[in-house]
Amino acid sequence: IAPMILTACFLNQTNGYKARRKIMNISSGSGVYPAPSMSAYCTAKAGLNMFTQCVGAEQARQENPVEVIAVNPGMVDTEMQSMARGRDEKQFELAGAFSQAFESGQLLSTAEIGEHLLRILDEEHSPGAIVNYNEVYSSKS
Repeated sequence: IAPMILTACFLNQTNGYKARRKIMNISSGSGVYPAPSMSAYCTAKAGLNMFTQCVGAEQARQENPVEVIAVNPGMVDTEMQSMARGRDEKQFELAGAFSQAFESGQLLSTAEIGEHLLRILDEEHSPGAIVNYNEVYSSKS
């Protein structure tokens, strides 16, 4: 609910601004692909995607729309990733897949994705866009 509250506050506080305004929500592939043992996380990310698309549709009708997007950064080496890799596959079915992604060097560091997010922030996107880093940017890096 925090992104919803922050978005509402931002929209209300900047409504009269003429400058470019942008909101970037951090989504996940889990918002599109169901994952065993991650139902709450997947549901929250799917909800964030839909919220972003709905606010984007509302903003598209405004004179100076806020460019609200959601970014799926791909697999990033976060604390959540580390905890998932450390789980037993009986507890967390995807532990092996997460470990394999880590061991094969498929994960971006938080510093790397931070740089990419800054670049995405500078770019223009249509309001409500869901930007999938791996599909759009990984070949440009």
